[in-house]
Amino acid sequence: MPRAIRRLLSVAVFLICVTGAAAEVVERIVAVVDGDLILLSDLKREAVFFAPGGDGDEARMLDRLIDARLLLSEAKRFVPDGPTPAQIEKKEAEVVLQFQNRDAMRLAWQSFGLSEKSFRSMVRKRAWIDQLLEERVNTLIIVSQKAVDAYRKEASPQATASSPPLDDAAIRQILTQPLAAEKRSAYLLRLRQSAVIEIR
Repeated sequence: MPRAIRRLLSVAVFLICVTGAAAEVVERIVAVVDGDLILLSDLKREAVFFAPGGDGDEARMLDRLIDARLLLSEAKRFVPDGPTPAQIEKKEAEVVLQFQNRDAMRLAWQSFGLSEKSFRSMVRKRAWIDQLLEERVNTLIIVSQKAVDAYRKEASPQATASSPPLDDAAIRQILTQPLAAEKRSAYLLRLRQSAVIEIR
């Protein structure tokens, strides 16, 4: 039985909580990506665990989730061994930063009915995506010494005793960020063009 059908049956498509004369939809399908369902609960988890400081825009959050599903599929193709335990721990530490402490994070994933195993599986998938982007996007970016020197020359008037000039490695990291964002956008555009995406 296909994964999408199994998941469809497991959530019964729509779970409805009835209180008095009113009915509140507590679960529904919000999108289908290459036959893989994205549920309302997935959207809510995205907002809590992976979108710090998000503006609550559901459409933007859904776009992030669709991108994540496409990238995870790529990661399974091109990084078959998955992330290392150290990479998973690093990603989990990033998630913890959104909460007061690990106990607060634990309460959050428990509120979604997640076990520790299912929570770590969710984090592992995000670490897997990070690994894909590092290997297929970030490592292909080369910042020349000329660009580093130009940045240093432009930034030097703002340098003070409290903020001394940056070294080459720090400047390269700064210059890499917009290039990585541009390459990631181009990568995702290609993935979206070849995917079947249905918004509900």
